[in-house]
Amino acid sequence: MARGIKIDAKAKESLIISLCILGMTVLVAPFSNNINAQYIAVIVTVAYICMFYSWKKISERIELYILFLICTYLFYYGRYFLLFLGYNKYISGLKDYVSVGFINYVAVFTLLCIEVMHIFYICFSCKKGKEKIIFQRWKSNESAVTIVAWGMFCISYFFSIKVLMMNITMTRTYGYAYALQAYYSGYRVERFFSNFLPGAFILLVLKYKENKMINKIIYAFLVIYLGLYFLSGSRLQAVLLIFSLVLVYEYEFRHFDKIRLFKLGILLLALCFLLIMVSSIRNGIQNSSSVMEAIQSVKSGAEDNFITKLLSECGFQIYSIAVVVRKCPSTVSYNYGLTYLKGIGQLMPNLFWSQNPFMQESIDTIFAYYLNGGTYGIGSSYIAEAYYNFGYFSILMMPLVGYLFARYRNFLNSCYSHAKRNIMSRYFLLSIPTYVLFYVRSDAVGFLKSIIYQSAMPCIAIIIVSGLFSRKGVQR
Repeated sequence: MARGIKIDAKAKESLIISLCILGMTVLVAPFSNNINAQYIAVIVTVAYICMFYSWKKISERIELYILFLICTYLFYYGRYFLLFLGYNKYISGLKDYVSVGFINYVAVFTLLCIEVMHIFYICFSCKKGKEKIIFQRWKSNESAVTIVAWGMFCISYFFSIKVLMMNITMTRTYGYAYALQAYYSGYRVERFFSNFLPGAFILLVLKYKENKMINKIIYAFLVIYLGLYFLSGSRLQAVLLIFSLVLVYEYEFRHFDKIRLFKLGILLLALCFLLIMVSSIRNGIQNSSSVMEAIQSVKSGAEDNFITKLLSECGFQIYSIAVVVRKCPSTVSYNYGLTYLKGIGQLMPNLFWSQNPFMQESIDTIFAYYLNGGTYGIGSSYIAEAYYNFGYFSILMMPLVGYLFARYRNFLNSCYSHAKRNIMSRYFLLSIPTYVLFYVRSDAVGFLKSIIYQSAMPCIAIIIVSGLFSRKGVQR
């Protein structure tokens, strides 16, 4: 490792900062049960500021890793951030077995995992030399790209709209929980093909980046899709698609300077408002004056405004991690890595049976009973999933996560420094964020399946169709 990584001065500074905050967290960890939650909020926030600063020392553009890191703060420490700002009611115990002290303990353990991931990301991001880019040596025919892009878009858009319309109807009739249960218990074919839609949007944007007219049509379809998606009561996947398109914009169009970052911040703030309104509608508590009331609550400084509600809702994820840590292995045995082994079997598409034989119960379904009696899902995370498999040894998996993020960064930088940018390489790399960001609050076991089906298969389809055109002597 030492021979393969040459660290420059900026990277050394980043590494020293990262090691210092890790040392601080290690010192705090044994006493975290007895430390006031407000101090934990300060420690966590300072640690994230330091991680952000250390990342900024080695990077000049928005990257997948920093978006992922921001998501971890929102979903694991959203409530601690509210505590940091002086809102005291959002950190509390849960029934008899998850006290505030235990939640603080889990928050510090989670922070340790993230800091270890960050250190290895810094180390391997500093590796010099160009990476070999997948699909770079394959030539693509323009006509083949057009056929695959529009074919994938039409099929996935049709099934996505079909599912969304059914979800909207069920949400209005029976409620969101029923619609969500129906979605995951059925619609096997529809779910399989609709998973390709985020990638289809990205491939079309790459294909027609110079054609403003078609780009407007693509974005019109995107707005329709996002509107229906929010109306169905769901939110997260739409937000992650928007984040992925931000990365596409960063690498394909214009770098986000300070002015564009300010505009992006305003857009994200508006999105936050939209998300909490979707939640209000979903839970059946909307009324004709809800929008004005939400705006007025922010103006008046009320504790329950749409921003605090969103952060509180996002930050509830720390409770699901706490339940996993509390119940493993005393009530639920460790899975000893079987989760990840079965992930290989999930490469078989779930089209021909009611349940893939390699599918297993998720963290969400296994532990929901202990958090809320099983009345609704609690989400998951890559950290909770790792703990369910390996207990405290899960922290040893974090170097691998940091390494993979660093390799992705190096692959993407090499791809965009290449004189001839192969559209397949660009698509393969830029489609990955559409599902990786989801692992902040979901199981990561499906990563291999996603990278093969949603990222690699469209590229393989382009190669096959290009070969057919080559046989017929078609050049474009």
